[in-house]
Amino acid sequence: MAKTNPPQALAPIVYADIACHILPTRYVQDKGWGVDAQPNRQLHIYRDLFINGQWWKTTENWPYASSSGSWSTPTGDHASLLSGTFMLWVTAYYNSDDAYIGRATDTCTA
Repeated sequence: MAKTNPPQALAPIVYADIACHILPTRYVQDKGWGVDAQPNRQLHIYRDLFINGQWWKTTENWPYASSSGSWSTPTGDHASLLSGTFMLWVTAYYNSDDAYIGRATDTCTA
């Protein structure tokens, strides 16, 4: 008789999305999201923004993962007088024990 293995838990995946806009004024929009986190747990998300390699600002969010393990942050809208390459780093932790979930990056140019 063949043995069956129990289903394996999927590793959490973190995503970062940033979009640069120039009209009517220069601004960036950023968002963090993820899948396969532990269901119904509160997360601590850092969204770090950099312009041309220099730190610009950090936004923190504390979303809860859904029963399926998905989560997302609100979309951030940030006006900027500076131009160049904008980079977003999204870093996720479980809020209760600071266990690291993952990190993702994305860039855009304006």
